[in-house]
Amino acid sequence: MKTFFKVWIDPRGVVRSKIGDEHDEQPMAKYIVLTFLLGVLLLTGQNEIQLGRNLGQEILLIVFIALFIGILTLYAMPPLIKLIGRLVSGKGSTEAVRIAIVYTQTIPTIVINALAVIGVATLGSQFIDFRNGFDGTLPALPEPLAVIALLIAILIAVLSIWQIVIALHGFGEALGISALGALLMNIILGFILTGLILLIVPFLLLI
Repeated sequence: MKTFFKVWIDPRGVVRSKIGDEHDEQPMAKYIVLTFLLGVLLLTGQNEIQLGRNLGQEILLIVFIALFIGILTLYAMPPLIKLIGRLVSGKGSTEAVRIAIVYTQTIPTIVINALAVIGVATLGSQFIDFRNGFDGTLPALPEPLAVIALLIAILIAVLSIWQIVIALHGFGEALGISALGALLMNIILGFILTGLILLIVPFLLLI
């Protein structure tokens, strides 16, 4: 639990410590649980689950997508990030990158999306609409709920921005580069993933 708090103020220290503890024998079960939890929170924090006949189907879909997110996060992204990191003089291993993903990207994102789930559980679809169209004004809700929605939305926005900084320092520590180098690596990664999507999606539409 201490890691959930420490990573917000010392991401490089957390990654350095975890590389020392978990590099050679990685606790994959723990990693899978964390990334699966992230997938569940990502989905439920963006959508209000409706109780009804399709509840079982919704839960199965959430579980399937969450597992896919976990597998992609733990097994596909680390070697890709390691490879791209070589372009910016990175020297870290796949295992080190996986640790950075888990502790400086997955855990902070879990915290952020847990807040979103609290907002959805408290306010329902109104919170989703308010968060997506956030303009600094209170939504059309009773005053106490409106204040809660505003505070949660502001906290999510602040933590989301800071999470980017945390992840850059985490990847920087794992790859042995600066945060700016990690930013450049992420920009290259973004171009590559965008290119892959543009290539794959038209092909899938033809099937």
